[in-house]
Amino acid sequence: CISVSSVTKVGLPRLQGLIIKSLVQSECAEPSENDPGSQSDSMEAGHLLFHTALAKFVMFSVACAIFSSLQSLFVNIVAKQIALRIRADMFRNLMNQDIAFFDGVMTGQLISRMTGDVQSVCAPVMMLLNTFLSNSILVLGGAIMCFYTSWKITMLALTMIGPIIYIMGIYANWSKDINLLIRGALGDAGATASESLRNIRTVRSFVADSVEQRAFQRHLDQAWVAMKKDAFASAGVTAITGYVSFAAGILVYWYGGRVVLAGDDHSLLIADLVTFNMYWQMFSNSLDALNGMLNTLVVASSAAKRVFEVIDITPDILVNDKDALSLGDVLASDRAPTLEFKDVHFTYQMRPEKPVFKGLSFKIPGGSSCAFVGKSGCGKSTTMSLLMRFYDPQRGSVLVE
Repeated sequence: CISVSSVTKVGLPRLQGLIIKSLVQSECAEPSENDPGSQSDSMEAGHLLFHTALAKFVMFSVACAIFSSLQSLFVNIVAKQIALRIRADMFRNLMNQDIAFFDGVMTGQLISRMTGDVQSVCAPVMMLLNTFLSNSILVLGGAIMCFYTSWKITMLALTMIGPIIYIMGIYANWSKDINLLIRGALGDAGATASESLRNIRTVRSFVADSVEQRAFQRHLDQAWVAMKKDAFASAGVTAITGYVSFAAGILVYWYGGRVVLAGDDHSLLIADLVTFNMYWQMFSNSLDALNGMLNTLVVASSAAKRVFEVIDITPDILVNDKDALSLGDVLASDRAPTLEFKDVHFTYQMRPEKPVFKGLSFKIPGGSSCAFVGKSGCGKSTTMSLLMRFYDPQRGSVLVE
């Protein structure tokens, strides 16, 4: 659909040029002294060319509209499927992470990546399938038809394209880094808001409302500074490329007009100049659209980096390990299990300077009861966490026989 729609668009300016050429031919038809009927023949030829070109123009326009609608439908379906699949992959990988992973991250950061970042990653998918492919065909087709109509004018106008591509390349490299900063700051702001709202009772108990507000505003200010830099740079690049594009258009009219006015060998007629201008506008507008996609792709690449960081994380403890002993296996057994800790050394990853166990050993026979008593922080909950295999000890063994 994309190819057919774009090819029909490439053919439209040629047909418009033929329509104009037929009108000029009919209007400028003059009788010959040797053949008085030549004027009538010329007018009839012009009318025939006009009706033929007009009929083809209508058919191409209808085909272009139909395939453009189908293109939009298919692209939307594909983009939405990709977004859902990425979110499913992220959530599946998060659910397979060990508890130590969640000790070191903020829930708001993860939610921000699953919502906003995934949306930013998938937005260019529609552009890639819809805008990028179609505009690439239009750029190629427009350039070919420009050369076919007048290679001299085309070579002159193309001298202005190099600076545009060079400037956009520099801006794209710079914008990638600045957008990564923006994403990080907004993610931190979302994490602060999420944690504060989830623990609002604790925040109120410690009268920390203003502290959380200042932390949230600090992250927003960091994002705002980076956003302003990106906005000014984008405006400057747009202005420069716009001026260069206008200069190319002026060159087309100046040189093309001189060739038409000279009219030595009729190598370029008025209709040809109009056709060339339409193809050049197609080429220029499509190239501008491709350049405009760079900023969106840069933002998407920054978001994609954050998304795939989550997808590519490998847990230290495999939650779905087939060889692991499950609670269902224990309950299904006819014999009560025996629990044993052998020389267990354990330290939380987020607090490596504070070891919890230094060689803990005990054994609880099956069918017996045991109570753990001690002050807060002595390791009662940690013992249960190790038994449930939320964590693995750095040394020693936790056995269920």
